[in-house]
Parts: sequence; C-alpha cells; structure tokens
Amino acid sequence: ESRNDRQEKHQQNIHAHHLIQSFSPEDNLTPEEINRIGYETMMELTGGRFRFIVATHTDKDHVHNHILINAIDRNSDKKLIWNYALERNLRMISDRISKMAGAKIIEKRFSYRDYQKYRKISHKFELKQRLYFLMQQSKSFDDFLEKAEQLHAHIDFSQKHSRFMMTDRSMTKPIRGRQLSKRELYDEDFFR
Repeated sequence: ESRNDRQEKHQQNIHAHHLIQSFSPEDNLTPEEINRIGYETMMELTGGRFRFIVATHTDKDHVHNHILINAIDRNSDKKLIWNYALERNLRMISDRISKMAGAKIIEKRFSYRDYQKYRKISHKFELKQRLYFLMQQSKSFDDFLEKAEQLHAHIDFSQKHSRFMMTDRSMTKPIRGRQLSKRELYDEDFFR
C-alpha cells in the first residue's frame, strides 16, 4: 500500500472541510461585510460547485468566519481534494477580496523553516539534546548524574515529578520530565 493509496482512502472519508477566516480587531468592518467577504471567497474558490456555509462569529474580540464546505461536488459527485495548492489559492483569493474590502492582511505565521530555527533555541529542545548526549556518554546512572552537573544540567528526581533545569541559561523555573516528551516518561527509571 503506497502513501498515495493511504491519502486517497483518507480523502474518501472526508465529508466536509472546516475553515476559519480571521480578521484583525483593528478592521472597521461590520459582521455583514465580513460575512460577504467569506461568501465571495468561497464562490470564487469553488466556482459555486460545492455547497458551503459561512457563519460569522462576533463573540470574541475579533470577528471571524467559520466556513464549512461540502466535500462533494453537487453536479458531478466528485470530491473536493484538499491539498497545498488549494490552500494557497484560498489564501490568495481571501487576501485579495479582504484587501478590496479594506481589511488588513494578517501576516503569514511561522513557516516550517522559521519554526525549526525557533525550536533550536528553545530551552526544551536544548535540554533534550543535553540529556540524550549524557545518555550516550554515560556508563552508569551515577556517571550520568555526575556528567549532568558538568554540562550545567540540574536534575531532580526527589519529588513526584522529575524536574530538569539548565543552570547556564536564563531559565526561571524547571521543566518537568513529561513536558520534554509525549512518548517517553523522563523519570529516574528512564535514565537508569
């Protein structure tokens, strides 16, 4: 079974797509105008072939649209395949229509590359790197604890939760072991 087969099976199980179209709180647009922006965006994206609902929420400090798109073409029973190109087209159409209506265009969030840069400077990432290095270089648990001090890693197994801290960084509070990994429990038994 290839990756494309799995993706195709996954697409077959999708009956609708849910999108959120956000607007800046500084936009001076009425909920009706924001709803119209959502409607025009969907009409241009789908060509009117797919049924959709645009619900404008005003309950938060910023007005936003929730958009549900039926995944089945109402004329030919073909599926709407959601992929990167369709998402990019949606963003371009939405930005153009929003700009014409006078809304601010929300800047792009982190790209994967930017996220990787951020992740590499985070305390959790660096602490995990040090712990894995210590595990590879240590011959015993006592050796692990001794080398941890040399690498400025403070390790505390005395409480209910294991706690880790880097003493050479500006960490204000320790990180619990369960926050370092979703798969493994960073407790004393894990390092023994």
